[in-house]
Amino acid sequence: MIQTLINWAEIIGGLAVVISLIFVAIQIRASVIASNEETWRIFHRGTRDYETFTPEDKARFGFLISMYFGIIETLLNYRKVGLFNDSETHERNLDQAYALFIKPGVQAWYSKSKGRVFAPSVESYMVERQSRHRDTDTQNIYEK
Repeated sequence: MIQTLINWAEIIGGLAVVISLIFVAIQIRASVIASNEETWRIFHRGTRDYETFTPEDKARFGFLISMYFGIIETLLNYRKVGLFNDSETHERNLDQAYALFIKPGVQAWYSKSKGRVFAPSVESYMVERQSRHRDTDTQNIYEK
């Protein structure tokens, strides 16, 4: 009886993961970042040159980048509960998020918002990874 319940719990858990991944994929696909020229301009420019934005554009950029890192929170939560630990796609998404995090504009935005913009798991992941790779990352930023 207990084994049957465990089997059902695993099936339900697996279905919940699949449903949540579909939901995240739909959110990303429907995202206004890539589909709206003005939003894309703000996002793209903000990653490089946040400081020259108007207050309104800073607010827009903050909203967009916070949404993006909210998705990364989901990935980190999956890792925390043991899902996708060895997934190449999972790691690639975390690598892309980190590459975005270390861009000059995102760093300028983050330095003004520390502790208020990320879920604690995202912030600690990004900051810890940055502290491990600071010299390499700084060199890569200036080579791009």
